[in-house]
Amino acid sequence: MLDQDDEEFIPPPMPPDKTRLPHIINQSELDDLVRDLNLTKDQSELLGSRLKGWNLLDEETKVSFFRTRQSDFSVHFEMQGSLCYCNNVDRVMELLGVQHEPSEWRLFIDSSKYSLKAVLLHKGNVLPSIPIGHSVHMKESHENMDNLLKLIRYDSYNWHICGDLKVIGLLLGMQPGYTKYCCFLCEWDSRARQSHYIVKEWPLRHQLTAGTKSVSCQSLVNPEKILLPPLHIKLGLMKNFVKAIVKYNEEGEGFKYLKDKFPKVSDAKIKEGIFIGPQIRELFKDLNFETCLNSVEKAAWNSFKSLNENFLGLRNHQFMKKLL
Repeated sequence: MLDQDDEEFIPPPMPPDKTRLPHIINQSELDDLVRDLNLTKDQSELLGSRLKGWNLLDEETKVSFFRTRQSDFSVHFEMQGSLCYCNNVDRVMELLGVQHEPSEWRLFIDSSKYSLKAVLLHKGNVLPSIPIGHSVHMKESHENMDNLLKLIRYDSYNWHICGDLKVIGLLLGMQPGYTKYCCFLCEWDSRARQSHYIVKEWPLRHQLTAGTKSVSCQSLVNPEKILLPPLHIKLGLMKNFVKAIVKYNEEGEGFKYLKDKFPKVSDAKIKEGIFIGPQIRELFKDLNFETCLNSVEKAAWNSFKSLNENFLGLRNHQFMKKLL
């Protein structure tokens, strides 16, 4: 008998093991593997290409996935310059299985220095939002807003419009910047500081005439179709509350508490009442702030909190759904 260490030793051949043969993966097995591993589209394509290179995939198995579900919608979108817009909102709604009732939808417009987007929001958020305009190279201006409204045929639908105050000002032709008459509802004089917090009723605006009282261009929409944003109402009320405290009692405990509460905020911003949403919510939860206010300030603060919780917040959600 030969020793295994002998150079002339030849091991006997092993019988074939059928269990070690490669398993050919079909389409359903590949799909299950991608789902179980929670792979992205790019990762699943990479895995499929590797398995195909190793001859582990069935010939009928697809490695790349091409989605064509947008083909029915793309014919109803056009490009004009850098703006992509919807040229047939009714048809897009029909393809989505939604009956288009303009009174049930709100046109939300948001813009910055370099982008602009327009989205239809359903009343009460029962249905998903529908984008109908977008551009990443369009500056916010009155001319661009006019062009957008014409392309999406706003005159045919007359949706209610919601957006921030800057967009609303552009749509109504208001002069940008720190102007004397900055409100489109009334003739509140922003520079008459001696009358602020004293005059309770200001003359209403009966019309927006270009060239008069901070109106620079013709209005693009009916002011009655404008919905004011609740967040901006909250920020404005907070600003007026803090400025009133500074005016009547700058050395009071309330103003000092705000400076200690937010040490990273400059004194100039605090005096002007410039706060953001998270800071306001933090003050609402801070019971020590109320102890630093006098009776008049505390009554105003509690009214502000009640307005925020019951009108601007979620407690009166059904009413807000009807309003929006």
